[in-house]
Amino acid sequence: YVSRLWFNRWATVADPGPIDNGEVVCPHGKIRPEREVDPKSLVQYIPRKAFDHFASHYGLAQPSIPLMSEAEICLV
Repeated sequence: YVSRLWFNRWATVADPGPIDNGEVVCPHGKIRPEREVDPKSLVQYIPRKAFDHFASHYGLAQPSIPLMSEAEICLV
């Protein structure tokens, strides 16, 4: 998964910058508590191969988003 905001930038801008999932995940890699209501609405699924390509090409500024079925809410 990647942030839907970043994915939309990628779809509309020539250089969207590094993958930034900070709006969805905390620095610990867990779902931000304020996003608990419906975090799936904030992410876009992409295959792992595509994620690896994007991360290699654009960089990775924030932790990757865990599988939504395994996602934990940050309590810190």
